Amino acid sequence: MVSVPDLHSANPQAWRDAAADALAAAKHCEEIGSFARDDVARTLEKQWVSDAGLAARRTFVKHAEDYEAANLALRELCRVYDDLADEIEAAQRDLTSALGYARDHELTVDDSGRVSSSEPASGPGDDSQSEPVRHAQGIIEGALSRATKADTTASAALRTIRGLTEISDPELVKEALKKNSPLAIALRLTGAPDGPHPINVSPSQLAAVERAAKETGMSKTLLLSILWQEQQWYQNYDKHSRRPREERAVRGRLGPPRGRHQGPWRELGQAPAASRGRQGVGGPERRGAPEGPGAVGGRHPQGALVHHRPDLRRRHARHRHRRARARYTVAGARAVPHPAVLG
Repeated sequence: MVSVPDLHSANPQAWRDAAADALAAAKHCEEIGSFARDDVARTLEKQWVSDAGLAARRTFVKHAEDYEAANLALRELCRVYDDLADEIEAAQRDLTSALGYARDHELTVDDSGRVSSSEPASGPGDDSQSEPVRHAQGIIEGALSRATKADTTASAALRTIRGLTEISDPELVKEALKKNSPLAIALRLTGAPDGPHPINVSPSQLAAVERAAKETGMSKTLLLSILWQEQQWYQNYDKHSRRPREERAVRGRLGPPRGRHQGPWRELGQAPAASRGRQGVGGPERRGAPEGPGAVGGRHPQGALVHHRPDLRRRHARHRHRRARARYTVAGARAVPHPAVLG
């Protein structure tokens, strides 16, 4: 969380100056790239007809792509700096206004933004200072929250731009600049402090993807999407269970654990819905028993008809383990598709 001194001493003009420098550099890269592709490469194509000339032309075309990729990254950097300056400047205005209001009403504001009255209440029912405190507190909290959100957003965008320095394909850079593309998400998470994802796309993995694309002819975008999908599986599964954490949390809240001992469920003579559906025993269609929690089939309560097959469960677990290991790997990440939230 951004503190009051941090926001008060921030200098948005410095980010505006940095944005202007980034824009000037982007225009320079655009000019050089256009010259290398449209002038030099075309001249070599017409005037130097040989294998060496073809190699030279390809080199200049590659230089043009590098400069075009740099142009896109620098323009994105310019946008990030401008947006950050706008948000911090607006938050500063709100904070300055609230601090002036607090001084006028003899209120105290600490570094975290907490507002308190410096004058004690004159009587048990005196709330003359409570309304000014609430008013100043709300404005200051809003300003600090706005500045914190702007800082977090800019940090994520800068991590993406830093990752773009490893990419020389302009089309891939454009893909990375799409907010919810797999590559953009991977680059945002790269280097995130204390993030929820311990494994992310590193420069070595990006290089491995590029080599694989050249050797196989597959699309880089497809390979990076596969890589991200694999990492989502690993990052959302721990090493002690094959089910995602979200699923385990839901099962823990809504139903009994899987296994031989069902605790209160067994004592009540009830079979969990998951067990009934999975094993197909105890249901009216299989046993001819009436429906309901206390329904009986023959002389036995419904819960007693649930057969526990630990040997079958072990075989299923081994089968799932073999299937997980059999799926392929790209750049060292484990591969199982998982519909995790990517945003």
